[in-house]
Amino acid sequence: MQSSASEEQAVSSVMPTPGNSVYKTMISKAPFLKPLLSPAEEFDLLAQRFEVLLSHNFGGSMLGRDIQDLTRVERVSKVGEALGGKALNTLRKRVGQCSHFVDWCLSVGTLAFPVNSQLILEYTDPAGQRVLQIGEVVRFLHFVLGVDLNGQALGSPIFLGRLRKARLERPARKQARPLTVKEVVALETMLRDTGADLLDRYCAGMFLVAVYGRARLGDLKEIEGFFLDLSSEPRASTHGYGEFNSLSHKSRSRGNAVGMRMPIVFPAKGLGTGLWLTTLLAVSVEMGHPLDKLEAGSALMRTPNLDGSLSTRPLRHDRFVEWASRILTRCGCEDSSTITGHSAKSTLLSWMSKFGGSYDERTLLGHHALPGRQSLATYSRDLQASPLRSLETMLDAVRSLRFNPDNTRSGMIELRDPEADDE
Repeated sequence: MQSSASEEQAVSSVMPTPGNSVYKTMISKAPFLKPLLSPAEEFDLLAQRFEVLLSHNFGGSMLGRDIQDLTRVERVSKVGEALGGKALNTLRKRVGQCSHFVDWCLSVGTLAFPVNSQLILEYTDPAGQRVLQIGEVVRFLHFVLGVDLNGQALGSPIFLGRLRKARLERPARKQARPLTVKEVVALETMLRDTGADLLDRYCAGMFLVAVYGRARLGDLKEIEGFFLDLSSEPRASTHGYGEFNSLSHKSRSRGNAVGMRMPIVFPAKGLGTGLWLTTLLAVSVEMGHPLDKLEAGSALMRTPNLDGSLSTRPLRHDRFVEWASRILTRCGCEDSSTITGHSAKSTLLSWMSKFGGSYDERTLLGHHALPGRQSLATYSRDLQASPLRSLETMLDAVRSLRFNPDNTRSGMIELRDPEADDE
């Protein structure tokens, strides 16, 4: 490990100065003033909307024919069963797409169900509009809600030609940018600042969990077993780790189905002075939601109430990102409005790539399966041990100014004189 003096120098060179409460500007926004629905309540509302879509022609779907003679409450309940296991974000997206398709069909005087190829051709014009999403819509309607398909609804040569053309002309995907060193240190600074708003400190700490855990924000929506594994040896090569199991990770349909959980492990030592993780634990205790005492299935980052307390509902990704972005702006970080939810996960993976981390290390740190290996290996915490040590080596190089991932390729690595460091 490098000397503490080197760490202090690295931190002070990018140290921002937090301003007043960001939380107060966020809580006044309209989305925070709306009544909060629990996930179960929102799921029920989505089930009601899908029941309305089916009701325009119950005879055009297997599910519709099964429920058409039931009461509305019973129909909604059965639709909810059919939607079981689908994420709320997926259902929000699909209900909008399906509603648009059904509304269009009714506007031209035809029923949307059963779906046929001629209907698809008329809905997707030659210019390619809607052609990329209609496949997702039809497959969802058919495989989830049992909507009938007449023949090969998506097999028309004309539709397939339009689809190929639309895919070839699709705009380049805009990748999420990683956070800069200054932005990561700014979040740690906000977390440590006892004069800052407690909720802002908590938000900064939760975003750091995603950054150092190389996690999607969705991985924090439902967790179990948050605990610390700190080193008691002063000369140990690591300061320790924090860990929890994500129950809401992207591959949960495969892992959870066989009883496996996605372990999210992250170093307790970041770029700043001290251990950011122990500071976060203290902040969580002060908030009344100690992380090491959370019940299984709880959310790490929760939606704040108007009185400044935390609800039990997970904070939506877009609001989480906006909140973190405003904190960074208040701390003097420029261009922080361009971060996205995936910026947290991509940050350390990008730095590791620039530092020279191997492909296998970065794959395991990103919670992905290695080529040729069983995907369930992703759920083994033991496989992360060696990559985590490499990750800490990279973070130590950043702290001691030997590596700056924000520089161009020619200036990322600084060759230092070991004798000079000893002095």
